[in-house]
Amino acid sequence: DLLYTFHGTNIGIAPSYILQFQGKNKELIAGTFIKYYIKDDSKYTGIILRSSINFGAFYRYGDALILCVNFDKRQKYSFGFSYDVNLSGFSKSTYLRGGPEFTIRYNTGNAYLYQKRPKAE
Repeated sequence: DLLYTFHGTNIGIAPSYILQFQGKNKELIAGTFIKYYIKDDSKYTGIILRSSINFGAFYRYGDALILCVNFDKRQKYSFGFSYDVNLSGFSKSTYLRGGPEFTIRYNTGNAYLYQKRPKAE
């Protein structure tokens, strides 16, 4: 997450994108979350584990607008809801309807957990 927090406020912005390839198919999704920080957990240890409510809008290139809302708890758990608004050629038959999605995510927070280990010599 690229994140910018507006100085002196509890509001941040987190733009993101994902580019995926599978065979001849490709998908690009780009957008941003506006984050409202509820609190910082620790002011004495220097470890900041924030909780936030996030509102986002993303665009799946050539296909859909994705509207999202989620709650991040201490940068470990995230619970969210998103809805795809169909903007593609199918919109005439779907009347801009898309599909709802619910998300539950757990972040390990360990940047080294999934890296390759060097081979022993």
